[in-house]
Amino acid sequence: MVEEQPKKKQTRRYSDDELSIIKGAFAEQDDLIKALRKHFLQLPLTAVDLSLLSLIKKPEILRLVRKTFLPEIDGTAPMHQIVDLWQVLPLQEKIAEIAVPLIKSRVIMVTYLEQQLKLLEGKKSRGKIRLDDLLPDKSKLDNDLYIDLLARSEIVKHIETQLNFLLILAGTKEETTEQTLERLAKDSTK
Repeated sequence: MVEEQPKKKQTRRYSDDELSIIKGAFAEQDDLIKALRKHFLQLPLTAVDLSLLSLIKKPEILRLVRKTFLPEIDGTAPMHQIVDLWQVLPLQEKIAEIAVPLIKSRVIMVTYLEQQLKLLEGKKSRGKIRLDDLLPDKSKLDNDLYIDLLARSEIVKHIETQLNFLLILAGTKEETTEQTLERLAKDSTK
């Protein structure tokens, strides 16, 4: 009779199964990561890029890409592991005149990410935010210039950060608790 192993308590935002999927999809796949970056930044995609992107069209991979780029509040997440793009806005002790442009730029960012995720998932997206349209333009009012450029900057930074995060997760070696303790003991004797 095989003894059933007790279910391991999840201590990270991504479960072991999700990490396994990330590793399988993105480990040593720099060209795929770059194709994903091109997609999110609305850069021209080559036939090779499109072919690479087709490799991640599986629902479980797309779900993890969405979880990474546009996370939602998850009540089942481990403590201190909730990620929300609205919570990180630096709004404390800001007056409305300063806070409102930050909020408006975040609305653009979240809408843009949703749009690009839907396109990646093969779904239609309402509206079309173009990253290039967020560049400075003399015809824009000062406040709109600021909001658009801030949104563009945050979009690019977020995309780069999340792609790097996927690369880190994909490259993380899996080891058992015993292997970790053994490695730490070995390291401490050096």
